[in-house]
Amino acid sequence: MSRRQDTTPDRVDRRDFMLGATTALGAAGLAASLSRPDRAEGAELPWPTSKRKKRKTEQFMLHQDNPVITPLDLGASGRSAGDSFYFHAILRRTPAGPVVGEVFGIKTVVKTAIVQNPSVEQRFTDLVFTFNQRQDQIVVTGIADYPAAGNEFDSERPVVRAVVGGMGAFIGASGELTSTRHSEGGYTQVFSLLK
Repeated sequence: MSRRQDTTPDRVDRRDFMLGATTALGAAGLAASLSRPDRAEGAELPWPTSKRKKRKTEQFMLHQDNPVITPLDLGASGRSAGDSFYFHAILRRTPAGPVVGEVFGIKTVVKTAIVQNPSVEQRFTDLVFTFNQRQDQIVVTGIADYPAAGNEFDSERPVVRAVVGGMGAFIGASGELTSTRHSEGGYTQVFSLLK
């Protein structure tokens, strides 16, 4: 049994997160599934689909305030591979609700815009969601499309990334995170963790 002392006024409990994930959660999941690219007709998948089982998940949703972003231009002046964006933001159960944690992250340009699509680049992102004075953490990673001229991805377009681990209350966490940036500010973060 852990002997950690919790001095956080609003202790985070995985079960509490699930309470707020109703209509908005369903809408975010539907939007994420609709935003995924379709396969070309007749195209085969590189893995067998008939033997894959749908695993059970538990879901919870958080609101993320606008991030504080610090860009770092590496190498040649202007956008180039290796340019990074360091950021952090406050997490809440609901917009303007009590603070329950923070998210820290790094986005790194791994593929700059190309002639065929000059306004989009790909960035590799590492995120760490922290709770209870960073004793409980969820680690997320993945690659997503970003506007070449912007610090954040397009609003109202969900981005899905992999949950690759955790510690404390989230030890061994796996699943996925669906992030949606809102034009009026902030993000909705929906976690789907495998049971």
